[in-house]
Amino acid sequence: MELKKKMLLPLLAAMLLAVAGGISEASEASGPSAFLPEKVYTFAPVLEGAQVVHNFVLRNTGDAPLIIERLVSG
Repeated sequence: MELKKKMLLPLLAAMLLAVAGGISEASEASGPSAFLPEKVYTFAPVLEGAQVVHNFVLRNTGDAPLIIERLVSG
């Protein structure tokens, strides 16, 4: 009987931690979430008038559509 009590307490603690972790993950994952791994890019020197291009990758890591209403450069 004593052995069962010693095994039951760690099992209950692990279950509570698992449930608490699941709740926090669920609350963090609701809605859109923009992930931009590269926030700044510095171009090498270029001649005046030359066209330069760089693509930024924006990923929605959330669970709802991400709506981009405005972009600002500079």
